[in-house]
Amino acid sequence: LFAGGNDGTNGVETVLSPGLAKNVIAVGCTENLNGRGMNIDYIASFSSHGPAADGRIKPDLLAPGYSINSVQARSENGLDYGCSLEQKAGTS
Repeated sequence: LFAGGNDGTNGVETVLSPGLAKNVIAVGCTENLNGRGMNIDYIASFSSHGPAADGRIKPDLLAPGYSINSVQARSENGLDYGCSLEQKAGTS
């Protein structure tokens, strides 16, 4: 598994090496349903798009990677040990 890249805003054929190599699985990012009009059925705008120059479909696999909510165990300053949510984006 290799990251497809974050050059999607530059158009098509933006998946780069090593995700572009044959016999590897390139992973891209979908948007997440978060109430701001985003749709999990679409590749996130920043996620690299295919096809490859030789016509192969890339990325091979998509996973949610934008506006992901997760548990934050403690605050960054280390003083608050309560449980809270943190929202992040990115696939790297």
